[in-house]
Amino acid sequence: MSSNPQTPELSDFFFELSNQDRLDIMKLIDKRPLKLSHISKELDLPMQEISRQLNRLMKVKLVTKNIEGSYTDTLFGKNMLELLPSYQFLSEHIDYFNKHTLVTLPRRLSSRVGELRKCSPVTSILVSFANIEKMVQDAEEYIFHMADQRLMSSQAYFLVNDALDRGVEMKGIEPLGYSAPFEVYDKIPKTVTTSIAEHRVNGVKMDKVLPTIELSIFMSEKEVALLAFPSIIGEFEYNGFTSSDEDFREWCFDVHQYYWNQAKVRTDYDD
Repeated sequence: MSSNPQTPELSDFFFELSNQDRLDIMKLIDKRPLKLSHISKELDLPMQEISRQLNRLMKVKLVTKNIEGSYTDTLFGKNMLELLPSYQFLSEHIDYFNKHTLVTLPRRLSSRVGELRKCSPVTSILVSFANIEKMVQDAEEYIFHMADQRLMSSQAYFLVNDALDRGVEMKGIEPLGYSAPFEVYDKIPKTVTTSIAEHRVNGVKMDKVLPTIELSIFMSEKEVALLAFPSIIGEFEYNGFTSSDEDFREWCFDVHQYYWNQAKVRTDYDD
């Protein structure tokens, strides 16, 4: 409960922002102060309704009216808007996040999931494979990945080697003691595995391990081919999200860097 009887409760703020018209008003006047008539015209709503909604927002100190008669969000309102994308991202993918969890992530990363809003769902393992192979082909600077297994066909090893040959830096994180499936590894020519091993010696390909993998990321400087969260029972289905959005890529980059700093250098290899 608030110590100041004049201060609205947290539930009051959520209630006011739960209305789409009020939220649209907040987002609109966050860009620039607007008079009542301009807000009405922009949102195609009656002035009487806009006035009613503005009064509600001003009551909880999310909006203020300046001396020119224009409405704008308060600094507090701006701060509240900054936090909303995380809730919006989760609500837009409610079915996914009723089966997958964020709780394994450190708070400083899970609190930023609003940066993932501009994305497309990936709902098939075949699409995941295709996205990853295309990402490897298109990469020019780096490829970062972490997963509890290699989502690559034997053909993808040729693509990986080609990327390494053209100087693409590769950093991978896998579970401690993991080995590629024999049916995949057995189809890779010795020349390819030898070349990959040489790139590892030259420092172009770097590998680390963790006792457990908290989520899956396959990304380059251009796109995130797959971001997948574990299910509530800790297993991966490799359904998730893909995006080339800068904020999305930056979040995934930071997550990979966080786990990379925790991981230990791999010393045993099967390729």
